[in-house]
Amino acid sequence: GKNLIYVSTNNSVTKYNGQGKRLKSKKLSITPNAKAPFVFKNDKQNFAVISGKNGGQLLQLDNLSSYNSFSTLLAP
Repeated sequence: GKNLIYVSTNNSVTKYNGQGKRLKSKKLSITPNAKAPFVFKNDKQNFAVISGKNGGQLLQLDNLSSYNSFSTLLAP
């Protein structure tokens, strides 16, 4: 079935199933902004890039594991 992710202003992401049951939560290492995450599939795994003011975080969505965090690149 389908799952839903919710990125909150308290620096966490929560995964829900299609019926709205909470499955798992994870604390983020960044403060997310109000933009929707960029979600993509790589082979059989689902990923999301969550952006924030000073950087972003890559999450593997199936088990909400973090792959890495990164700083925002600033134009000269």
